[in-house]
Amino acid sequence: MAANVGKKRLFAAWGLLVGLTMVSIVGGKAETGAMTTLGPLLFALVMVVTTIKAHQILNVYLGLRHSSAAWRAGFGLSVWCLCGILWGIYVLDQWL
Repeated sequence: MAANVGKKRLFAAWGLLVGLTMVSIVGGKAETGAMTTLGPLLFALVMVVTTIKAHQILNVYLGLRHSSAAWRAGFGLSVWCLCGILWGIYVLDQWL
């Protein structure tokens, strides 16, 4: 029975990742095929979705949910900081 729970968790995580990828495609305007720049809010949406996807991969597929709270917090903070830095670089590039 535990194997079925593991498979269900992996399948649910995979489905969530696919759904979030679709949100990234629509939010990032990738379906248009045109080379357009995103506004800061759309780019922030893509970064938030990317962060949620990274947390899913870390927790479900890499087993970080079984680690200590310090490890989970450290990885979570590093992912949020990385996406925040990327967003800041994008916004500065748009304004300069």
